Amino acid sequence: MAESRSPPVAKKVEHVMQMFGDVRVDNYYWLRDDSRCNPDMLSYLREENEYTASVMSEYVQHCRRLITDNKAEPSVYDTMPTGPDAPPEHIILDENVKAQEHGYYRIGSFKTSPDHKLVAYAEDTKGDEIYTVNVIDSEALKPVGQPLKGVTCYLQWAGNDAFGLRNYG
Repeated sequence: MAESRSPPVAKKVEHVMQMFGDVRVDNYYWLRDDSRCNPDMLSYLREENEYTASVMSEYVQHCRRLITDNKAEPSVYDTMPTGPDAPPEHIILDENVKAQEHGYYRIGSFKTSPDHKLVAYAEDTKGDEIYTVNVIDSEALKPVGQPLKGVTCYLQWAGNDAFGLRNYG
């Protein structure tokens, strides 16, 4: 059975933010450290990770049985129909290949244009949920335009050749 211990509790440090006449207090703002250099934040995250590892230790063995290669993370892979009439497989974006270039990698959104000629996807390579949105030609697999950096992952196509970013913040 997993170790029974209490989870770490983040200290509260009052941080007042004011914008457009609204005042908001965020007692956990100190945990936001985009540079990943704050020793207090890093220490607290290590405590959380150690706690999680101890609580989940008994379940890891069951998860490993689901993954044939113990080092590989499971991934979602859409399959296509098989048989003589099935179209050939066409991989547009291989998240596992892209992830090899980074210590952290997550696709936050993957949207095809209404005519299926373009694909927009939002990728996070730091874990800070600040995304870079790329658009690629789904046939040629070549980038279209320049990436949009420092944006949200909420994408919505507005026609075949334009998309918007939805803001939920």
